[in-house]
Amino acid sequence: MIRFYLQTPKKILVSNYPVEKVQKKIGHNYEILISIQELSAVDIVKQRLLRSYPQAEFIDYFVKERRKYSEETKRKISLALLGKPRPQWVKDKISQSKKGVSQFAGKRHTEETKRKMALKKLGNDHAKNTIWAHDPRGTEEQRVKSLLDIKPGFSQGRDYYSVEPGLYYFYEYNKTK
Repeated sequence: MIRFYLQTPKKILVSNYPVEKVQKKIGHNYEILISIQELSAVDIVKQRLLRSYPQAEFIDYFVKERRKYSEETKRKISLALLGKPRPQWVKDKISQSKKGVSQFAGKRHTEETKRKMALKKLGNDHAKNTIWAHDPRGTEEQRVKSLLDIKPGFSQGRDYYSVEPGLYYFYEYNKTK
């Protein structure tokens, strides 16, 4: 879709970019004059618009078509760039784009993978000889080696309100008997 945007009576932008991209370039001060489908009709529409806006300057803002490279040329470009370190600004830009994005979002472990992870943890005694301690005023919990290592304000044991449901089961006695 090719649109003609009237910025001022003397400037008309012709673009096949989406409206959002054009807004980023020229802002929100424009009026869409006409939209067409065919690229071949651009010159005809320009001639018609020149009648209404005789002193208008047309600014073309089109999506650039990518060059088609042969497989041999692609291989040569790849070899030329091989081993060349990326500049620091490129690394920073990649890092910023990846921040806060989980690589596992929207995926799930298969049953086989879950079984393998459970077998891997079997016999894992990293928490052996440690004691749980929790902060009754907050939600912080930690493991400590001995009772002497418990921070001031912490209590021994886990806070059953802050852990996942179903971990603790409390049996309530029926007192009506």
